[in-house]
Amino acid sequence: MLSLQTLKAELEKPPSILIIDDSADFRRLLHHYLKKQYPNAVIEERDGLNSNMAMHEVLHARYHIILLDYLLDYTPGERNGLDILGELRQLKCKSSIILMTAHGDELLAVKAIRNGAFDYIVKQNFSKNDFLNSISEALSHQLEQQPQHPPQAPDVNSSAEFGHHMLVQGYRPLYRLGAGGQAMTYLAEAFNEGPKVVLKLLPSNTSDPQVLGRFVQEYEMISKLEHRNIVQLHSQGISDSTVFIVMEYLRNGSLREKMLRRKIQPHETLSIIRQLSQALSHMHEHGVLHRDIKPTNIMFRDANTPVLIDFGAAKQMISHSDLTLHGEVLGTPHYMSPEQALSEPLSPATDLYSLGIVFYEMLTGELPYRSDRIAAVIAQHRLSPLPILPKPLKRFQSILNRLLAKKAVLRYDSAQDLKDALAGIH
Repeated sequence: MLSLQTLKAELEKPPSILIIDDSADFRRLLHHYLKKQYPNAVIEERDGLNSNMAMHEVLHARYHIILLDYLLDYTPGERNGLDILGELRQLKCKSSIILMTAHGDELLAVKAIRNGAFDYIVKQNFSKNDFLNSISEALSHQLEQQPQHPPQAPDVNSSAEFGHHMLVQGYRPLYRLGAGGQAMTYLAEAFNEGPKVVLKLLPSNTSDPQVLGRFVQEYEMISKLEHRNIVQLHSQGISDSTVFIVMEYLRNGSLREKMLRRKIQPHETLSIIRQLSQALSHMHEHGVLHRDIKPTNIMFRDANTPVLIDFGAAKQMISHSDLTLHGEVLGTPHYMSPEQALSEPLSPATDLYSLGIVFYEMLTGELPYRSDRIAAVIAQHRLSPLPILPKPLKRFQSILNRLLAKKAVLRYDSAQDLKDALAGIH
């Protein structure tokens, strides 16, 4: 192992260390020891990795060392530190990862090392000297991995390449977030060191005027919506024949990810639905229907602020053109209103129905209508009885009955009416 002085001299940049632990006190202790030993170290703290975005953000940051707690306020069914370790290694994370656990367990230590942990620390037997020795060894290992000729920084005047054939002037791609319909989304940062943003792009070979029109309309519709529970758009443009939208980066994951990690408590559900009803009220007042409300299209700006995203299926209620492709039903079957599935005229009641499905799923952890066949799900939306909540949740039943009424005219007249009805529920 290299001496501390040699290690500090030969590292090409200050040590970068990420501490992931749900105990703020323990994070502060580690931070203190690390700063004493490595005054110029860049040390960041997280209480968990709560989304795929956060996971990829860690990969992009390229920390020298990740100190990862095993339990992370663990609830049965959630990911633990060992799961996260495995995922990071599958994603080719090059950091030296040190797994930490409250109590010693030889079997866990073996699993950690097999899963790619650089070292294993038992908090119960924590020793400052042993800890700093482990850090020193991990940094020495990182030094051995440094390339002989580091890659040059990108030219700030050049375009950044996305995929095989898409170029967006002025942005550096970090990683691809996903693809849906005709568009793809990427996390990116501006070459001028601006904040991270999400880029939504159409492939450069897109020529269908309806697809292009709907993409442009998406920006035009959302850009006039200013609400804390609706995603913020920054700009739209064309770069090397690629049409793109620049929007805010919501780093706290989606409602779907939150629901997979743990059961959402009724009071949390109520807060989220209230805020989303306010967002829908604002949208509908401006003549915009979302038409694809579902857990993956609800992100979080912070732990308690849900934000509606992905207006690719959205539509102006009063429009002289119909940009829905012939024979195409936009939306997701499990969250789709009966009239939407039948391609009938839509109203704000359609979004309220979809929100009702999300409401039920958050309360119970299940979808009200399920089948492996899309046609069967659509038939259930139209014909099956209204879902009944278990007794401890009966106070929400009247709200749910109005939201999931089969006929649009029997639902709430507006999202504002839903908001008012929710005000009396606790």
